[in-house]
Parts: sequence; structure tokens; C-alpha cells
Amino acid sequence: MATQTILLNTLVAHGRNSGDEFATSFSNADSSYKSSLGFYVTGEIYNGKHGESLKLDGLESGLNTNARNRGVVMHAAEYVSEAFIKAHRRLGRSQGCPALPQEITAETINLLKGKSCLFIYHPSYDTVSKILY
Repeated sequence: MATQTILLNTLVAHGRNSGDEFATSFSNADSSYKSSLGFYVTGEIYNGKHGESLKLDGLESGLNTNARNRGVVMHAAEYVSEAFIKAHRRLGRSQGCPALPQEITAETINLLKGKSCLFIYHPSYDTVSKILY
């Protein structure tokens, strides 16, 4: 932030029930397989079925506070790649997690670990106005 520099710009998959090419539907409900919007704080790193992953804690009531209970984490996925897009004409889908390309996940997790703020945005929800007013 101090240098106003973008460190990473990458593909991120959205939840399989959030939409096809673009995410258009969001949920905080268990088993919705949808992405959740809003502010998060990063939790601990653990090794799961997708390798090193980063737990997320949602901070906005009604939007994402069930993230930890839902198992919404940042993780690597083979379905988040240019090769997958070429083969399937779109990115793959997660179960609601912000899934990243395998080759940059470790770097991203190391940058964000330790109680960093993460914001997941969509223009259909005006979080900024809600916070400012």
C-alpha cells in the first residue's frame, strides 16, 4: 500500500453455484457452493487436499461470517489456469473458495498470511458505500 504497487494480478475461481462465466450469485450458507463477498482477515496456514492453504475469517455479518465453518479457504487448483480455459472455454469452479493457479499460490499465501485484510468484490454489492456512510 505504501508504494501503491500491485504485487500480483491473477486468475481466481469462484464458487460453482455462483455463476457460469461470471459470478452473479453469492451466499454465506453452508453447502451453497457459492462465493461470499466482503472483507476477510487471513487465518492460519494448513496442508489440506489442495496442499498448502490459507484459512479465511469473514468479517461481515450476513455476507461471509460462515466462511470458516463452510471451509472457505484460499488454495491452489489445477482448474485455475490458461490450459484449463483453453480446454473448457472457462475457468473451473470451486466449492466457494477463492482458488488460485498452482504456480502462484505459495507466494500469495506467504504475502497474505498473518491477519492480512482480503476483500472480495462484485459491483452488485456496494460494500464501499455501506462502510463510508
